[in-house]
Amino acid sequence: MRRRTLGSANQMCTVRSVGRFNVDDPLGVPWSVIEHLAAQLRIEDPSVVKRYTERKMPYEHACEIRDAYGYRPRSRRQSGDRSSARSCTAGVDGR
Repeated sequence: MRRRTLGSANQMCTVRSVGRFNVDDPLGVPWSVIEHLAAQLRIEDPSVVKRYTERKMPYEHACEIRDAYGYRPRSRRQSGDRSSARSCTAGVDGR
């Protein structure tokens, strides 16, 4: 449960600060960020987040966060993406 909480918090912070979900490497943030989030959430062992990438939690949480906060996927034109349309894990624009 703690890994889900910490991982989800990390996703929320990432999308708010850089404008996109980091589902391919959700732990690709400085460890000090993970430690800070863990302290705020009163999680004693921040290393539990390392199990966050098991199953498809980052993708599931990206969709949940998008829906809860009203984010919408960026269009391919906005993101500079020339590939086919992506799922909700692409960058987001706040409303």
